[in-house]
Amino acid sequence: MSSQIKFEGNGKAPPIRLADVRSVRKFRSAVKVIMSRYRKIHTSMYGDLRFRILSRSKPSGRYLWIYLLTGPHNTMLPGLSTIGEAALAEQLEWPLKGFRKAFQEVLSQGLVKADWKARVLWVPNTVRYNEPESPNVVRSWAKHFLEIPECALKTEALISLREYVKRMDSSDGNGRKKQEAKDSFTEAFHEAFHEPLAKAFGEGYGESVAVTGAGAGAGTGERKDGLKPAESPVPSLPVESILERWTRIAEKLGLVVPRAVSKRRLEKLKSRLREHPNSEFWVEVFRKIEDSHFLQGENDRGWKIDFDFLIANTENVLKIVEGKYDGRNGTNGKQKENGLATADQLKEAGLL
Repeated sequence: MSSQIKFEGNGKAPPIRLADVRSVRKFRSAVKVIMSRYRKIHTSMYGDLRFRILSRSKPSGRYLWIYLLTGPHNTMLPGLSTIGEAALAEQLEWPLKGFRKAFQEVLSQGLVKADWKARVLWVPNTVRYNEPESPNVVRSWAKHFLEIPECALKTEALISLREYVKRMDSSDGNGRKKQEAKDSFTEAFHEAFHEPLAKAFGEGYGESVAVTGAGAGAGTGERKDGLKPAESPVPSLPVESILERWTRIAEKLGLVVPRAVSKRRLEKLKSRLREHPNSEFWVEVFRKIEDSHFLQGENDRGWKIDFDFLIANTENVLKIVEGKYDGRNGTNGKQKENGLATADQLKEAGLL
């Protein structure tokens, strides 16, 4: 039997269960916790006359970090904005030299990324503290995204935001799986960013390369009993999963990130996925790349692996997995006295 609390008055108010009251109290308690941890700062504060006449802050990493998160350069698109270092230094009333020193502090902590040539600034974790409240908010990001200059950093931000909204749909924030909603954040993102995603990943964006056991090298011959062998299904891989992985590793190692995936590149990538459909294979490929200093440019030509080399043919990717470029200098650890691979070793590795 549930306890009830009755309203005094005309008696028309419906009874309220004690459990409902407890839920309200729990909600209010949660709101208090949230309000105690987060504060809203209006960007107009920086233009307010009373704020501007206060003593000016000296260049520092801490103040710059706060400004990057809350400054007027921010838009509805979390963390991604169009601004150059000179403009930021001017807004902060700092000398450019002082700004660069403070920015380097923030950059060294992995809190921010910038492409000053394209005037693009990316603060990756902003979305964690400014999550979209509904799928429609995600849709509103698209118009701001179009105003960002094209560059590899813009593509990286696009991928990062997509992965974040995916996690929002799959978890309630406490590690528990969410129930499917009619209008998900992921669906809203793909709807709003279909064109940018297709441009970044090519016309085949969203496609999976389905491969059967026969196509994966299981053979097509008949069995002794005269029956055709059954095709064992192999998990398919979406083409963008490889592109996302390459983008992350390229940014980390200083390799080239493709700005777009042409039709020719897409066909080559599909071919490689048909040849090697298992995700474990590609995990090993990228692990080998991360571990190989040779593929990262430590050879006498300064050559570095790029996306086109990776997907060019089946031999290249097999050489990586087989350890052809393992060790500090590749070619199974052979090295010259100065620590760089020789021309003969490059030739042996198939790079000359």
